[in-house]
Amino acid sequence: MSDHSTQHARRPARLDPNNRAKLLGFRRASRGLRRSDGRDCDQCRLFHYHRRIEAIAARRHHNVEWAKSAVRESASIGAEKALELKVIDLIAVDLPDLLKQLNGRVVDGKTLKTANGQVTEIKMSASERVFHTLWHPEVMFVLMLIAIYGIIGEMTTPGAILPGVVGAIALILALYMAAILPVNATGLVLIGLALLLFIFDVYAPTHGVLTVGGVISFLIGSLMLFNRTDPLFRLSLSYIIPATLVTAAFFVFVIGKGLRAQLLPVRAGAETMVGKTVTTLTPIDSRGGRIFIEGEYWNAVSDTPIDKGEVAEIAAVQGLTLKVKTKEK
Repeated sequence: MSDHSTQHARRPARLDPNNRAKLLGFRRASRGLRRSDGRDCDQCRLFHYHRRIEAIAARRHHNVEWAKSAVRESASIGAEKALELKVIDLIAVDLPDLLKQLNGRVVDGKTLKTANGQVTEIKMSASERVFHTLWHPEVMFVLMLIAIYGIIGEMTTPGAILPGVVGAIALILALYMAAILPVNATGLVLIGLALLLFIFDVYAPTHGVLTVGGVISFLIGSLMLFNRTDPLFRLSLSYIIPATLVTAAFFVFVIGKGLRAQLLPVRAGAETMVGKTVTTLTPIDSRGGRIFIEGEYWNAVSDTPIDKGEVAEIAAVQGLTLKVKTKEK
């Protein structure tokens, strides 16, 4: 609704990024009203809305009493009734009809001549289109998931590079959007707790109890992440439920298996020779000696002298030298 004209449309208009930012700032300002004891005051917010709508209606010469009742009683009326009560100035079926009805109206002392006016569409710039596309809680939620998967994937598989780069970019974009959208800190904490529970379940023998707790924590955190009472910032369950299942599966089957693989004993390399027995090729003492194992000749040392041809047990690998000891009978 403009200052002196209103076009009635059959579909609700989409807010451009600037108007949505102003709306968000107004709502945040209203949430900031508190009582002297620090608690939220619903009456203070109601009074704030009441005074604001009254000022807007008076400035536009509209029905002030109905505007106040719209705030106080959540009153709603149809387009024709709104025109009758002077809540709006006119009803236009399309843009040419609007220009025709605006013709001859006086605005700020100037007479509008819009009957044969040329309409020029001002398109959004590239940056405005990008901002308008990103200005959705669903986009931030998906970016947050990409950041989680990418960064944790890079940590569990060092050197992959791509997951870390993608995760870092997604994290920066998610943090930028968190500074604009009304994000609930409690929801973020619950999602972080869910991730910790998923990881702890890999190491702790809880038989999936921590994973179930993580799924519940992630689901509740996602529900609380944005203000669900506001249609502009409501995160749909069609995003929350699949994201919860995918995240749980990601940690259980991908990250879980990767972390468990790191805990397995070494099966290749020099470390696998520890505990094996070998026949000495030369006498071995603290100064050195030689043995042959797994197709290779190794230097060996021992704290106690071992004669040539005796059976010795490998106690440790020290670089290119094996530390051996006498095999106990």
